[in-house]
Amino acid sequence: MYKYYAFLFLFIHSQIGFSQTVSKTDSIEINGIFRKFIFNEPPDFSKNKSLIFVLHGSGGNGNQMLARVPAIAKASVSEHFIAVFPFGFSAIIANLPDSTNFDCIALNKPVNIMITNGTLDKTNPYEGGEVILNSGNFGRVVSTDKTFQYWSTIAGYKGKASMELLPDNDPNDGKTIEKYSYTGNKKEVVLLKVIGGKHDYPNDVDIHLYSWEFFKHIMKK
Repeated sequence: MYKYYAFLFLFIHSQIGFSQTVSKTDSIEINGIFRKFIFNEPPDFSKNKSLIFVLHGSGGNGNQMLARVPAIAKASVSEHFIAVFPFGFSAIIANLPDSTNFDCIALNKPVNIMITNGTLDKTNPYEGGEVILNSGNFGRVVSTDKTFQYWSTIAGYKGKASMELLPDNDPNDGKTIEKYSYTGNKKEVVLLKVIGGKHDYPNDVDIHLYSWEFFKHIMKK
């Protein structure tokens, strides 16, 4: 049996891109600011639907993200979930900030998480360091491996993660994907290490559908 979750997935009425469903634009007021978002309304809409937030990258918006992930739009109909594409205004999630760029109170609460990062990503550097975008400095982050280890430690795992080399479905793109996993009767922590990947999508898998499969697996536990 499925459990119902809200996932984070790295409308005045508007007919956009969802087969057999309608995408709408709406907004919600938060601290005096109206935050805009796009969402799909499936034909069998009910309260008991899983909710996925699909966040765009720096300089993007909800419309652009919707256009880039048609597979999620299609899956929202066949898999019966609601997809929301917010219009962001600042960074929310990436590698963990280091101690010089961190003023939040750590809850030390385990979560199910899948991290995807290219080893040649200069925007969100795999090895950690300063995040530079359009000549702007957004502070320092720790490495992806340390971020992965942080979450696995909080989840209670010890020892090495299991490693699987995903099929190289596009041998011409110069990228391969190593999947590192901590799984069991605890929160699951997964890293997709894209060898040769930059600040882009890997071609060997549809990362959006792969993320949905991760969510779906968690829902069944």
